[in-house]
Amino acid sequence: MTLSTIQTSANPGNRFTNPPASRVSRARRSLSAGSLLFLLAFLALCLAPGLPAQSGSFGGFDFLSSDDDRPNLRVSLVADVAEAAPGDTVTLAIVLDHAPGWHAYFRHSGGFSLPSEVEWPQVPEGVEISEVRWQTPERYDSQGFPHYVYHGVAALLADFQVPTDASPGDVLSFQARISGQVCKEACVLYDESPLFELKVADEALRDEEHAPLIEKTRAGLAAEREGWTAAVFETASGLALRFEPVAEGGPEIEEAYFFSYHPDVDGQPGQRLTRDGDAWQLTLTLINGAEPGAGQTDGPRLQGILWSPQGWVAGDADSHSWEVDLEIGAPPAGVAGSTAVLDWRMIGFALLGGLILNLMPCVFPVLGLKVMHFVNQAGEDHRKVVLHGLVFTVGVLVSFWILATLIIALKAATGGSYAWGFQLQEPAFVLAMVLVLFVFSLSLTGLFEFGVSATSVGGNLQRKSGFTGSFFSGVLATVVATPCAAPFLAPALGVALALPPVSSLVLFTFIALGLSLPYLVLSAFPKLIDMLPRPGAWMETFKKLMAFPLYATVAWLLWVLSQQVSADRFFAVMLGLVFIALGLYIYGHWGLPWKPAATKWSARAAAVLLIAGSTMWAWPRNTPTVEWQVWSPERVAELREEGTPVFIDFTAAWCATCIANKARYNTDTRVIEKMRRKGVVALQADFTNQDQVIARALAEYQRGAVPVNILYRPGASDPEFFPELFGASEILERLSTLPDP
Repeated sequence: MTLSTIQTSANPGNRFTNPPASRVSRARRSLSAGSLLFLLAFLALCLAPGLPAQSGSFGGFDFLSSDDDRPNLRVSLVADVAEAAPGDTVTLAIVLDHAPGWHAYFRHSGGFSLPSEVEWPQVPEGVEISEVRWQTPERYDSQGFPHYVYHGVAALLADFQVPTDASPGDVLSFQARISGQVCKEACVLYDESPLFELKVADEALRDEEHAPLIEKTRAGLAAEREGWTAAVFETASGLALRFEPVAEGGPEIEEAYFFSYHPDVDGQPGQRLTRDGDAWQLTLTLINGAEPGAGQTDGPRLQGILWSPQGWVAGDADSHSWEVDLEIGAPPAGVAGSTAVLDWRMIGFALLGGLILNLMPCVFPVLGLKVMHFVNQAGEDHRKVVLHGLVFTVGVLVSFWILATLIIALKAATGGSYAWGFQLQEPAFVLAMVLVLFVFSLSLTGLFEFGVSATSVGGNLQRKSGFTGSFFSGVLATVVATPCAAPFLAPALGVALALPPVSSLVLFTFIALGLSLPYLVLSAFPKLIDMLPRPGAWMETFKKLMAFPLYATVAWLLWVLSQQVSADRFFAVMLGLVFIALGLYIYGHWGLPWKPAATKWSARAAAVLLIAGSTMWAWPRNTPTVEWQVWSPERVAELREEGTPVFIDFTAAWCATCIANKARYNTDTRVIEKMRRKGVVALQADFTNQDQVIARALAEYQRGAVPVNILYRPGASDPEFFPELFGASEILERLSTLPDP
């Protein structure tokens, strides 16, 4: 599907599946001296959402550009007429134009991602806008979990009537605000407020550019469907939506899906369509703890869009979407409510899925280190080895119970906006996991050692772990493993989160047992341990090799983080990692216990300052920045013709001076406020890659390299150049002399 094609209600059943790598996750804590801390690092890889992500409100992160250098989402506000007469009814459209591969969400995301929300901060006096009519979304599958999204070009419609007392020549100004998440492999927040002005005239004038899109969207909107009756009633597992034709000869429904308007209906478990005589019944699951119709002011109702590819009206190609608004009541006469029973097949899937988790990329290095732990125990008392395996299993079980309880409680408290990995939609948590992984990678490769002493340098990785170490091995293996929705595990997790709390915990228990099964087997059968290699020098080599999956994980997480924060903040993260590595190098070479006291404590103090300072500097924060627009000669000419002051920054990512200059003013609130007050438009010409247009512009300014920074004053024919090195004070000084708009 291309961007030029409106996503109508005829295609919401299409499934789009991200590659498994697009839902990577991360880590949280560490085991003992080596293995414990290593496991902690890998926690970062395996907790990411099926997105993102995320999430609460984390501030407005900068938009990223897609591969074709266009925004990942363009939002505009248009109408079906260019001019309207008094008393006319006009349709407004909030148009969402997604870059290829990107998607935004329906008013209910279907899971734990942020839904799209619409407000009208500016409406002409005396004008009332109708409720927004949402285009039927698509069902987008990610790792077995469905989400409700828009791809390509989508439009949300709302109507209003031009006041009858309006006069020709009047201008009606509207502003819509739409916010939410836009996602590809990772997610960023968006918050757009497009403007629209409509001129009142004697006669209406059709907008030939936008009217076809609005008309096509209107034709495919969900509507009441005559010829059908429907009812919704509670069951032991949630709700049942039952519908049947009034007369014979109606469409034969082979597939149906319900997109709820409200988050009390959980989109994650699958919906099951069954046939009962002349009627069909669709099973829906409620968020754990949610009451039917929770949060609705008009009582317990089921509201949403019932979609079928077969259509609800024979011969009508646009009748795929049926708008449902039903009171939740008792089952119709002769229809019994269904009873939810914990499916033993799901228990089998849970056990097998937990077992397969050990082979997932985010867990396999942990398996390697745990096997090393068993190697170290070879020859010890068999009873003690078995106890280690049991304690490890208890750690896994307790961790799964805690995580499951936490998720169930959050879903009940928030109406279902949380699921596995939700915390990794927060950039600060992602960075924390990057730091953990990076530190332990450096430790494994020998830059420094945790817990080093004069007699233990180069000692075995797990020699002092004890039962506490085994327990926390299980804890950290859980945190690493849970987000990896392996085959068989994804449906089990979906069902587990939809079941009542006790049944849900039972299913999580079997997932935990599956994860810990290999370790139980190794501890229970010492002959298997005897088949493993004996401790030796190979373990040190193996330990260092295990660092490289961690480095790969760091690279992946940094890529994800780069999609969540601005380029400036990401550069701070990268440079911060360099100084953290320097701090660890100082600690590992001069902070050792046998060094002279002055050397040791000076090195440790320097390491702490470098690590703590770099971490604080790199930490994501919602810092306001100058509002940059993309430079072009045409944009400069347009702004100058309007008499708008223009500040131009010719820059490049490889230009150290450019970066230094921008660091001195880009987040300075005085500069930001002064630009806003003086009406200055800031344009950025990015010369990172070859660009002949920018090269010609630099030549015209008689400059051969970046940085070049220019201020155009209103009415002035010549630009003012800033020195090669400058900061906030120079900008403020020049902006102060600009006239107020």
